Amino acid sequence: MKSKTRKILIGCFGIITIIFLILIAVSLYLTSAIFDDKPIPPVERVPNYEDLKSATDKITGVLNIKDNADSGNSTLANLDLDSIGLGDVDLENSEDLNFGEILKKVDLGKAMKALTTPGALVGTLTFSKEEVNALIDAGLSADQVQKKVREGDKPAKTQIYDAGFSDGRLTIKMSVNSDIPTFFGSYCNVEIVFTPQVIDHHLKLDLYSTKIGSISVPVSYFKDSIDEQLKIYEQTEDGQAILSIVKSLKVDKESVELKYDLQRLSVFALQKLPEIQQLRNSNNKAEDIMKLFK
Repeated sequence: MKSKTRKILIGCFGIITIIFLILIAVSLYLTSAIFDDKPIPPVERVPNYEDLKSATDKITGVLNIKDNADSGNSTLANLDLDSIGLGDVDLENSEDLNFGEILKKVDLGKAMKALTTPGALVGTLTFSKEEVNALIDAGLSADQVQKKVREGDKPAKTQIYDAGFSDGRLTIKMSVNSDIPTFFGSYCNVEIVFTPQVIDHHLKLDLYSTKIGSISVPVSYFKDSIDEQLKIYEQTEDGQAILSIVKSLKVDKESVELKYDLQRLSVFALQKLPEIQQLRNSNNKAEDIMKLFK
């Protein structure tokens, strides 16, 4: 009887030991897959010059600071001209425009309503996927330079090491110092694939996939947290400034379309006039444009 009891106890102990070892093995596997001892070095990618110039010309043209703004990038070319009764006017050939004839076509009722109603004058900026990626590459390069100036070679707590736009989706890859000490390090390398939107002056992210290290994590785990962070950002000074200007942001596979409130953009441009004037002779327009919205 005692021998049988001893065998049962030994068997139970053996099963518990196996389960315990399995749990340790799984924990070690997950920890090694999630954590790293150092952040991934930032990807160094030189933005395509022509695409970057095209994108920054569109932005500076809207801000009315491009010295020789062509019709394709000017504020007027981007406006919804139907709002002032000029929906049938072609601004593509600016040399052939007869402004006397244009004034005759203006619907004064529509024009007055558009000029006095907040949000009635809407402009549109469209960027190709190549232009978007050029802006992203320029932004990453500028961010890396600024961090080196501020922090030297000390790794930042959170650092975006790569990003890109493809098939209507943005991918952001970042290294985050979790401050959790493990045998494998404390850094988590995170990858998020999403599509950003602005709807009714609110930010929205459609998540497609999320990874921590080499482990895929259901997007539902992040959704509530990201939505909460977006709400917090919307209440900040920078968030309110951007969302007061941007009426909508639409992303498709080949381009990004941004609609903006001309009146609010004009007010913003006046507030940032000294910085905007410096852009005229700037050697790094992409970086200086981003500084306007910080």
